[in-house]
Amino acid sequence: GGTICIYNGTNWVEQPTGTPEVFYGIYAVGYVAYAVGTNGIICRYNGTAWVPQTSGVSVDFYDVAFWDEELGFAVGAR
Repeated sequence: GGTICIYNGTNWVEQPTGTPEVFYGIYAVGYVAYAVGTNGIICRYNGTAWVPQTSGVSVDFYDVAFWDEELGFAVGAR
């Protein structure tokens, strides 16, 4: 759980996320990426680090998508 890897052009490198939650979906818009998973976890990648954010719900998110850099959607199940 809590594992995200980033491809640097040559290798896949594990990135720390600061959470033990399991991730199911990831989406990048511009230079920002979001990963979603169990217990409502949403992590935002700011170009340097993954930062856990609280969604305010305890569902498991399975996917995330964005319309633009300010409007996004996450789907899941209780």
